[in-house]
Amino acid sequence: MAKYINFTQWCLSDIFVKPSSLNIWQLFYEFTESNRSNIEPNPRLGDDAILNFLYNNYPEIQPRFHHLNSRYCVGCTQFETRYNAAELPIYIIAMKPNKDNRKQFQDKNLLSEDLLNIFKKHNL
Repeated sequence: MAKYINFTQWCLSDIFVKPSSLNIWQLFYEFTESNRSNIEPNPRLGDDAILNFLYNNYPEIQPRFHHLNSRYCVGCTQFETRYNAAELPIYIIAMKPNKDNRKQFQDKNLLSEDLLNIFKKHNL
């Protein structure tokens, strides 16, 4: 998985999983289901927050997590830090195309002309 927020938290935007990790995702699912009434009304308790909670509170799963280089997840949060830490080329970006923050990705030539044309076509 990639990390974000000062590289201290796991980010579910980009993950690679092995079949042997099924029990971790089962734990994630069961925890989410059993706490749904607390999670749904609180938008800050999204999937990243839940995974980080489980990671921090179930030390037995920690050795099974491996950090991907930032080239797999350069997003808007702390963009410059993540971009500068990444090996080039960048493989995956995380952004909302209709936001003003798209400029930082354009300035680093991370958006192809084809993608920009799609944004333009759909008024994004």
